[in-house]
Amino acid sequence: MYKMDRVFMMRDLRSRNSIEQITNRWLHAAVALVLLVVTGPMMLLIALAIRWESPGPVFVRHVALNREGRRFEELNFRKNAQGIWARNPSHST
Repeated sequence: MYKMDRVFMMRDLRSRNSIEQITNRWLHAAVALVLLVVTGPMMLLIALAIRWESPGPVFVRHVALNREGRRFEELNFRKNAQGIWARNPSHST
């Protein structure tokens, strides 16, 4: 009988944990959506400024390593004018 009570308790913990996981997921999605709406116009202005400043791509693909050492790709805004290394060799250090 004790074993059955323990099984039901574990089942209750799992279902509660599942509800918490679903709530947590929705909360994270809502916060991400709000942040995207708030920062979206600023990112659009940055992209337009980069495009207006010099020709070339707005985003640069960057390969990085996570904590476990696995590679992943991310997109970053281009920080330098395209071809700056060829025009000014002093930037190559």
